[in-house]
Amino acid sequence: MNAEQANKVSIEEYLKRKGIDPKRRYPGYLMYRVPWRNDSRPSLKVDLRKNLWIDYGSGKGGTLIDLIRNMKPNISVKDAIQEINRNSSLFSFHQQPSKEEKVNSGISIIKIKPIGTNPALTNYLRERCIDPETARHYCSEVYYKVNGKSYFGIGHESENGWHIRNKYWKGCTGQGITHFKIDSRQIAVYEGIFDMLSYQQLKINFTKPDILILNSTVNLNGGRKVLKEYARIDLFLDNDQSGDEATRKIRNAFPFSQDKREIYQGFKDLNAFHVSKISDGMKLDNEPEASHVLVRPKRLYR
Repeated sequence: MNAEQANKVSIEEYLKRKGIDPKRRYPGYLMYRVPWRNDSRPSLKVDLRKNLWIDYGSGKGGTLIDLIRNMKPNISVKDAIQEINRNSSLFSFHQQPSKEEKVNSGISIIKIKPIGTNPALTNYLRERCIDPETARHYCSEVYYKVNGKSYFGIGHESENGWHIRNKYWKGCTGQGITHFKIDSRQIAVYEGIFDMLSYQQLKINFTKPDILILNSTVNLNGGRKVLKEYARIDLFLDNDQSGDEATRKIRNAFPFSQDKREIYQGFKDLNAFHVSKISDGMKLDNEPEASHVLVRPKRLYR
């Protein structure tokens, strides 16, 4: 068995034989807790069509051989192939889809509507303590199909497509950063769209910075290119391992950047803090009366 043959073995089957089951199942992919570290929530994605994986916490990814070498860091490529070969009779082999299947198996955008036309999505925003009127400046209602089935969600654009989420699922048509620009010399960096919307709701700062949403720490390199343009960088990333690592890398590259996570210390992210604040009926000190969403920002991707 050579490397090409070994990598045709199903990653899902390999993990199953190792006693590792997915925590979540979605059309076309599975989400696992990362086997080689303490993963509080599933961040290892296995693409069933491509038979590839990615760890959203570290940005690493690749083939089955790469996966085994992450699970067992001291083994060589040859050792990984031998392990697969020893158990090859137990595994099914992944069949590469035809071009037609690849086209039909992805997310197909059907139509885009403004926020406020779908009551279910409006209620979803309110469950996350986001005012639909605030969300209208940055998001849309996205109606799409996956494997011929129709769905809808809250979506926002990135440089490579749409990032979509609803109460039960989140995904994208292409990974990439989102940059909202109002020609400021200051920029605020968030990991996700709901963190940014929470900041707007909390009215922590009355200034009007530009906005960078990474959409995943995997997109950190793309974010760095944008950050070079700014004199001040405020970081509002998650309070977890991937957020710590991304914050460290940005601060090393831009020593003048500021880690703002003390605002929501003790919470997973800014939205969790915001939801808790609303639930407790609390107000921040010196909270201005007006929201600082005063100018509709320019989307750089159309």
